[in-house]
Amino acid sequence: MFRKAYVLQRKSFDVLPGETVGIIGRNGSGKSTLLQ
Repeated sequence: MFRKAYVLQRKSFDVLPGETVGIIGRNGSGKSTLLQ
């Protein structure tokens, strides 16, 4: 059983025009949620 663990709370970041950002991680690790 997994417990809920918050790695980031109330953080934000900007991606400026021309920048490229990659988000990597295991399935179910919250990559899409991070972008919401």
